[in-house]
Amino acid sequence: VFAENVFRLPHRIHVIPSVRLEHEKISIDETVRPPFLTRPMIDETVTRSVPLFGIGIGNDFGHQNETYFNVSQGYRPIRYFDVASPFSNLQPGNVADPSKSLSYEAGVHGTPITGLYYDASLFWIDFKNRIETQHINATDTINVNTGDTRHRGFEGDISYDFLAARNDGRHLEAFASVQLLNATFTHSIIPGQIGKTPAFSPHYLFKGGITWRADKRWKLALTATSVASQYWQDSDVSKGTGATFLPARIPAYTVIDFAADWQVAPRLRLLGGVSNLTDRTYYDRVFSTGLEPAPGRTVYGGASVSF
Repeated sequence: VFAENVFRLPHRIHVIPSVRLEHEKISIDETVRPPFLTRPMIDETVTRSVPLFGIGIGNDFGHQNETYFNVSQGYRPIRYFDVASPFSNLQPGNVADPSKSLSYEAGVHGTPITGLYYDASLFWIDFKNRIETQHINATDTINVNTGDTRHRGFEGDISYDFLAARNDGRHLEAFASVQLLNATFTHSIIPGQIGKTPAFSPHYLFKGGITWRADKRWKLALTATSVASQYWQDSDVSKGTGATFLPARIPAYTVIDFAADWQVAPRLRLLGGVSNLTDRTYYDRVFSTGLEPAPGRTVYGGASVSF
């Protein structure tokens, strides 16, 4: 359930308070159990209601430009492993509290001239009650709310349509967006964890490219995406030795994609493109057996029908 309202004040100032109530329920009815476990089958249901609040303030200072500032709450929904583990003898019943975030963002965006759009902001996110694993014995663990992290950085987005002054429905747009991130653990019961970088928190993300399109007719897009190296687990350490060695970081990578579509009829659109155009070898997923390579050059095609 979500509600918000815009209050417009003098001097082109507006205030937007919001409230959201999240209600979730997860039920687990286990019918198969690993033979090495002795506990009963899991039959567990967990429900949770989480109220979240936010407020935004903006000032329209002319020529479709606006400064903005907002504060908002968030949380991480329940996952299956938060309720019970299919690989542990521990009984369910110690479900951790929801991990919550408090986000601050301040920035400016607008369209100062025809065809140009920009957005630049600074953000700060405090993430509390992160779930960490506490060992009970050599094989069993429980989840506890003992980790806090801080995430701060910059986000920028800019695009320009070189054909914006024309009225024939054609557009040639160049665009770029970047996120710079600094993230760190600020609290943890794990010795030596404070000061480390959380998993999957690359220091930069970049996406840019060019799009040539005709409204409701066709579109061609060439896009590059670049991701910095990142840790795949919160401990920031490598795993294994020899043939089972798994490095601490997923290496940085840059990929280029091409996409196109053609509106052949009012309700029919043909789609196609090439992902990883340069056939770059890179990695984007991690399993206990190692880093998994992402797909190489991939050609695809399809159709979209609307009714």
